[in-house]
Amino acid sequence: MLNAPPMRPRFQIELPLPHETALRRLVAPLEAHDERIEGLVAGLHVEWMVPREARHFWSPRLSLEVTPSPEDPRTCRLSGLFGPRPSVWTLFAFGYGGIAFIAATATLFGASQWSIDEAPRALWALPPCGVLALLLYAFSLFGQRLATNELALLRGMLVEVLETSPYSAESPSNHAGPGPSSPAP
Repeated sequence: MLNAPPMRPRFQIELPLPHETALRRLVAPLEAHDERIEGLVAGLHVEWMVPREARHFWSPRLSLEVTPSPEDPRTCRLSGLFGPRPSVWTLFAFGYGGIAFIAATATLFGASQWSIDEAPRALWALPPCGVLALLLYAFSLFGQRLATNELALLRGMLVEVLETSPYSAESPSNHAGPGPSSPAP
C-alpha cells in the first residue's frame, strides 16, 4: 500500500506550562509582526498561516488550541491541526460527498432495475465515480506536496516558539518546555 501522508495531520502535546504562558508564546510572533507568518487569535484558539504575498491555493494553516489542564494548573494541552483553508477543505468535502451521492443513487437505481429484470445500466456510473474519487485524492496529494515547504515552516515556527520562545522576555534557562523526549508535532 502507498505510504500517503494523512489528509489533515493532527497532534496533541502536553506542555509543562500554564495555558496563559503557552498562549502568550503562540501569539507573540503575530504581535511581533514576524514576516514568516500571519494569523488570527480567538480566545484559546490561534491560527497561523503563510503571509498573504506567499499564499497560494494549497497553502496550509496551523490551527492551535490551548486547553488548561483540569488536574494541574501548571500544565496545559496544545492541540494542533495542519490543513488547507476552510474553502479548499469544503471543496474537497463536497466533491467526495457529490461522488458518494451519485454512486449511492446509481447503486439504488441499478438494484431497482435488476430487481424488475431489466439490465442494470445505472451501475455503469460506478466505475467513473471510483475514477473521479481517485483523481480527487491524487489532486489532494499533489497539493500537499506543493505545500510541503510551508508546512515545514509552520512546524518549525511552532517548535521554535515552544522551545526557545524568542518573542518573550523569558530566558531559555527559565523555560520548562518540551524537551527531546516530547512528541513532535
